Amino acid sequence: PLRLVGSEMCIRDRANILHLGDYTMKKILKMSIINIPKWILIKRIIANIISFLLLLIPAYLTRYLTDEMIERGRNIPYYWLLLVVVATFVIHIFIFYFVNYKGQIFANQLAQDFEVKLMQKVISSSNPEYEKESKSKIFNMHNNDIYSIYALSNYLTMIPVDILEVIVIVGILFNVNYIIAFVAILLAPLYVMSSFVNKKKLNELVTDEKMAADEWIGETETIINGKVSIGLNKAQSFAMSRYNKKCDRFYKVRNQQHFYLLITQELPQIITMLAPLIILVIGGNLVTENVISIGTLLYAMQIIGLVFSPLGEVASLQASLLSQEPVFKRARDFIDIADASLNPDICDDGDNAADKNGKDGILLRNVQMLTADGNCLFNIDNFNADKNGLILVRGENGCGKTTLLNVLSGIFDSTHIKVGENGSIFIAKELCEDMTYLFYPDFLVKGTVKENVLCGRNIPEGNYRLMEKILELPDAEKEVVLRPENLSLGEKQKIYLSRILIENKRCILLDEPGSNLDEKTEESLIQYLGQIKNNSLIIVISHNSKYDKIADKIYNISNGGMILTKKLSL
Repeated sequence: PLRLVGSEMCIRDRANILHLGDYTMKKILKMSIINIPKWILIKRIIANIISFLLLLIPAYLTRYLTDEMIERGRNIPYYWLLLVVVATFVIHIFIFYFVNYKGQIFANQLAQDFEVKLMQKVISSSNPEYEKESKSKIFNMHNNDIYSIYALSNYLTMIPVDILEVIVIVGILFNVNYIIAFVAILLAPLYVMSSFVNKKKLNELVTDEKMAADEWIGETETIINGKVSIGLNKAQSFAMSRYNKKCDRFYKVRNQQHFYLLITQELPQIITMLAPLIILVIGGNLVTENVISIGTLLYAMQIIGLVFSPLGEVASLQASLLSQEPVFKRARDFIDIADASLNPDICDDGDNAADKNGKDGILLRNVQMLTADGNCLFNIDNFNADKNGLILVRGENGCGKTTLLNVLSGIFDSTHIKVGENGSIFIAKELCEDMTYLFYPDFLVKGTVKENVLCGRNIPEGNYRLMEKILELPDAEKEVVLRPENLSLGEKQKIYLSRILIENKRCILLDEPGSNLDEKTEESLIQYLGQIKNNSLIIVISHNSKYDKIADKIYNISNGGMILTKKLSL
């Protein structure tokens, strides 16, 4: 499942089939989001090989001291004891640092890359596709699915080493005695047998477990984020009942999954326990018959332990990786969702528009706005906006005003619009590319008020000062505290508006911009919008009649239709 690409070893979705003995594993590595530099992987493999070769030294010393000194009645010099102690420390220091510690850093780096890639995908994915995803599923992938990366890391670094170890040790055993070597070879296939038996069941249970975990995390988030309102509404029993049901389902599935996983791992453990006893009986008889020496038997016993250790690890790694196959698939499916881009159905440069009539603004003609389940919210006979000016949209709650802005901004895809006969949808490309939207819920981060307004953008200082003057922002250096919140609803609304207005975008969508603002601040905002409308297209949803005096057009949504109302006279 590895493919060399330039200087990187990438795990590809369409992987080659990995053959390990008689075991064939297909479609197990589907994590093309992880790129592993080839030289780092080779370093890890080489370090493990050196570690294995160093572990052969104590076995060779045992054979040498037994056969060359003890059996010949010679005293073992005490400097040998010092040599053994020093060698043991050197071996284990090497294993600790270059194998265990460096290996953990390697695995942690892969896990970090995985988590960063997930967040990059969240940031870059298109809004309509992202909104279809379960948020608890994304939290689960980010917090829990990284353990599959550790399994993958161990698999990639240890399988080549384990196979090499088995080959080398079997060769050594043949040099010691062919009967002992054949016994080791006959026991080896039993280590991978259990992986075949439970593969399908494990995959099914892991898939069920992940789905159950997503639902459980969703209920957890509801309680954590809504604790205050749950208490105020006396809904504690209701919330805990739902939580307990999801939690119980998750652990029932997890218990089943662990049952089959442990069965898969248990057979190799049984063989690991029996193998030395079998070898001891066979080897003891060979010593009695003077076929091999006691030192050679002790040497073979230590070596045989080394051969069954990697075989047991191979079986464990197989079982672990097999159980993570559904995890890989769901991560791959998430990474494959579309990146953010202009909606080709409604955003155009004008060349392919059905009826642009020389417009460089927005045109919706003979279309229906739909709910998520396909029901009609309202009909649009003709919604026409120039490249600048202010459009005011009104209507009762639930009539579809926000849905209109969600479609225009690209948060909802074109499935929320139904085009009638001779109908057309058009948004000038330059407006799509330079659009901003006051969308709820908005976000705040721990930091200063100014940091929350700028959000890392390189904005001229004069623009920020203008926002301070118009909206009377809190002090720029005031630290924003999230738990408990230290900003009022009005202060937060001022920050949200400043973010939107500070860059002078060509298309500005405002959903109830005066929400939670005091009368003076909203008056200042209205005056400012009246000033910038000559250079921008501004679409505002508001019930406040004070916006009428700056509106170039007023659309009213009522009785399932959108009606253009003439601008009121001053």
